[in-house]
Amino acid sequence: VLAALGAVTTVCTTGMIYASLKPIAQWHSRFTLPGYLIFSAMTGGVLFNALLQVFGVGSVAVLALSMLATLAGWGWKLATWRYNDRLETPTTANTATGLAGGTVRSLEWPHTEENYLLKEMGFRIA
Repeated sequence: VLAALGAVTTVCTTGMIYASLKPIAQWHSRFTLPGYLIFSAMTGGVLFNALLQVFGVGSVAVLALSMLATLAGWGWKLATWRYNDRLETPTTANTATGLAGGTVRSLEWPHTEENYLLKEMGFRIA
């Protein structure tokens, strides 16, 4: 019981850390903390059900609860995406860098070919 309370507390604190980030409007919403709780219950239920099935002591009730939690997770994620799509975030490259007075442009554009830095530092792109 103590481990379960610790796990729920950890999930709640992690969710609140993300929900407290005001610059990221998609996380600073009422959907963040419940989303963390729903997804933790979903993944825990699916893993618990899988372990029960592996050891041959599967339960229809656990299977049904994990399926219900998965459906709740999907529904919550869809609701979150709809909410995020309706947000009007006035973020631009200028506001992200704090340089509202001038023009902000990229010094180097994203690349797909090997460049000097990747070659020199030994990075490989799969």
